Amino acid sequence: MASPNNPTPARRKFDKAFKAEALRMLDEGQSLPHVAKSLNVSDQLLHTATAARLEARSQKTDPKASGQQRVDRGE
Repeated sequence: MASPNNPTPARRKFDKAFKAEALRMLDEGQSLPHVAKSLNVSDQLLHTATAARLEARSQKTDPKASGQQRVDRGE
């Protein structure tokens, strides 16, 4: 909880280019803690970004993964 002497900092927003760079660094084999420290972000932020990327990839390759199922009408 924020106090008058120590206000909560504003949330940072990251554009697509920043996220792409972070993921590229991870894809090149750099460790997650190293990338987080280099970009001055939390490890958790990178864990969330990598999980979101994996989810997006699985939805592209498996429509059932997103909860959407194709109905075969036998036509």
